[in-house]
Amino acid sequence: MTARWQPYTDPAGVTWAARSTTLGTVRSSTALEGKDIIGTTRDALYQYSAVGVTGYALPVPHDGSYRVRLHMAEGWWSGPGRRVFDVHAEGVLAAAGVDIFHSVGKGAAHEVTFVVAVDDGRLDIDFVARADLPVVGAIEVDEVPPPEVPAVTEPEATPPPSSAPTSSSPAPTTDVSAPDATPPAPTEDHDPSGTRPPSVEPSPPTGSTPPPEAPATEEIPRDPEVVQETFAMRMTASPTDLVDSAGHVWRRRGPALGSSKYNTNLVGKDVAGTEDDALYQRSVVGPKGMLVPVPAAADYRVRLLFAEGYWTRPGQRVVDLRAEGVTVADDVDPVAAAGPRTAHDVVFETRVEDGMLTIQFVNEVDQALVAGIEVVSTDPAAATGLPLASLIPHADSSEFRRDVRSAPVAGNSAAAVARLLTAIDAGKGWNAGVNAYEYNSAFYRATPQTPRRRVRFYDCQGKGYTPSGLYDGPAYFVDVPIPDDAVPATGTDAQLGIYDPTSDRLWEFWVTRRSADGEWKACWGGRVDGVSTSHGAFPPPYGVSASGLAMAGGVVSIQEAARGEIDHALYLTVTEAQRELFSYPANRTDGRSDGPDLLREGQRMRLDPSIDVTALGLTPFGEMVARAAQTYGFIVSDLAGHPAIATEAGRQDERRTGLNPWDVLLGGPSYDALAKFPWERVEVLPVDHGSPDADR
Repeated sequence: MTARWQPYTDPAGVTWAARSTTLGTVRSSTALEGKDIIGTTRDALYQYSAVGVTGYALPVPHDGSYRVRLHMAEGWWSGPGRRVFDVHAEGVLAAAGVDIFHSVGKGAAHEVTFVVAVDDGRLDIDFVARADLPVVGAIEVDEVPPPEVPAVTEPEATPPPSSAPTSSSPAPTTDVSAPDATPPAPTEDHDPSGTRPPSVEPSPPTGSTPPPEAPATEEIPRDPEVVQETFAMRMTASPTDLVDSAGHVWRRRGPALGSSKYNTNLVGKDVAGTEDDALYQRSVVGPKGMLVPVPAAADYRVRLLFAEGYWTRPGQRVVDLRAEGVTVADDVDPVAAAGPRTAHDVVFETRVEDGMLTIQFVNEVDQALVAGIEVVSTDPAAATGLPLASLIPHADSSEFRRDVRSAPVAGNSAAAVARLLTAIDAGKGWNAGVNAYEYNSAFYRATPQTPRRRVRFYDCQGKGYTPSGLYDGPAYFVDVPIPDDAVPATGTDAQLGIYDPTSDRLWEFWVTRRSADGEWKACWGGRVDGVSTSHGAFPPPYGVSASGLAMAGGVVSIQEAARGEIDHALYLTVTEAQRELFSYPANRTDGRSDGPDLLREGQRMRLDPSIDVTALGLTPFGEMVARAAQTYGFIVSDLAGHPAIATEAGRQDERRTGLNPWDVLLGGPSYDALAKFPWERVEVLPVDHGSPDADR
């Protein structure tokens, strides 16, 4: 049932019934109507919400177990703790402290899932408000047939916490990150309930054609043997690199694993069914998916590692697996397949054509708990190295590649950083932002076949004339290669970037629009010729950033985040910058502040290179940013409402795969991606550091 007053048919052809009065309210919210909902292709389910929901009653055909999915999105509040509610099913707490914004942010799809036993012919769900009013966009109920599973002998083990549900209680919700919730799988997050088992270490923060036939999938309890590898990537949830019994190196956890929450219940314990206990003793909790860059279009063998460290009975954690858009394993239940505290691998083969292996976890009961991933290929095509990870090739002379570890520190560094810290905290304990879903860079690579277009000047600033250089002289708005499927970044800046490797040219446009007849227009922009030998800025006064710096030079690309390494300086926006004055490598500014110790646009900062970033409790994404900030630093590039770095936009990937890559790579909400980042240890470099008059 949808919260809309009319039936709705989703893209898969499923019809959702019109809203009934059983929700206990006639109030509605249309705050998200017509907007792109992050994390789903079924936007209409989330754009219209019932507000003030008190309960839902559904007659069921017979007694048994039913899976409930509550679909919701926050369209009003822009911070955690502003809307919080509990969900009870059949009189038992099913989801505690549901906080949509805390879990996924504003305007993003959020799903709360649980299984409940019904023995009176009617499923009853109650919503209890803690802060503001509960909201629901749609409710989905499916009958869960009794599982046919082999008998499982439970080993002698520490029993699960007393909060584990009985067979007549709803299985806990997937919404474990909400405040005050008792999580179904203990993580390294703070647990107010006090019911967590002991072995938990401190946390880092948080009309259509038929579908293709799914590849064969095997579930095996031991390591498969792979020989003559042309490509291999292995990663576990461990905080350190590991070496398995076959001599393979497994990398420490990175953004590719899809979560910054960890279950450590098996640390220090024997894991049955394997000689490599350490590979299975830690797991990421609740990943939506995993992303693995691969070198070429080829066949790859994937091995996902599971070991259940919380539940002890079959049916208490069940997930489906999808790879490259195809279901490769249904109803993966490690306890049913192997038993608790036992290694269980799911192995399958898939072909990857687009340079990124995309794996998705579809939660059936509880949420995914995954210890590691191995991706190998024996295909000769995969013997080539991984392609360029950054959006554009950086010249040795590019300011984005300057190593600043040994650079001097400005005399007013401490005072300037203090002002920056005040802006980051904003009196609310905030982190610096990561513009992963809006105000980032929608970026495309052109090919010789990409259509060439004339971009029309759109006078959004009221200049009253067409500036020179757009159609005469360098003609920056003429003969621009824009792919047919290009979409500008979300947000009023609507940036669009295109790099053409053949001509070695970069175009960036600001406030970009495409009309119904296919014509492109932009309010401003520019072109960099000879990108691979450029120092990283547009000729003044062109480009999309107020500093003149190429945005593509400093944003975090999807490939970089998936690999866990950034090899350039980071594009940083700040809330205030000096009026009229700027620093190399900027060639202009929109700074409008006066006062002491203000940063200038173009000025560089770095994170103290002596810090061990692995000891800070950062998210994997945050640790990757910290390492780049130590070597290449930040460059103040523009003004914004809050200090933030930016990424490549994920909208084109989401349209192709159904999964926004940043839902995986940030490991949680974007506002938590840089939690615990030590901004107090950032150092400001002198004005004009690296200018042609200084030694490189």
